[in-house]
Amino acid sequence: MAGTVFERHVHQDPAFPIIFHSDSLSVRSDDFIMHWHDNPELLFFYRGSGVITLNTETVRAQAGELVVINCNTLHSIRSLTPSCSYYCLIIDRDFCEEFGFEVGDALINSPVCSPAVETCFDRIVQEMQQRGDYYKPAVKAAALEILLHLFRHELREPAT
Repeated sequence: MAGTVFERHVHQDPAFPIIFHSDSLSVRSDDFIMHWHDNPELLFFYRGSGVITLNTETVRAQAGELVVINCNTLHSIRSLTPSCSYYCLIIDRDFCEEFGFEVGDALINSPVCSPAVETCFDRIVQEMQQRGDYYKPAVKAAALEILLHLFRHELREPAT
């Protein structure tokens, strides 16, 4: 690896502090640069499996599992199967903290396998594809619901 990069997130609409997209990697891909950013990133795998490097730890994930990349965590992703696909949800840190989710210091377990989280991702995908009336508040509500689940059930204490 040649180096690491800080990734700055810019929201086109400051009232919509969400970045959401689908990504695919092949087993031959080796161009995913180690990077970090201020915001939490949630990767929900829906096809294949991959390995995510989080600082010095590696986490394997397969379809139906969520990997949480905590704030300021150096990370990269590679496919373990011929290809893997995942949804990437990046939620602005200030937005999270406005609702009481102190993501800056939070350590959240990964991978997470939860029907509740999967349902929220399904809703986000549908809202982002259809872009119907009030889709932005619907996406923000689903993102907050995911955070609520993670903070209630997947928060871990820092190692001492």
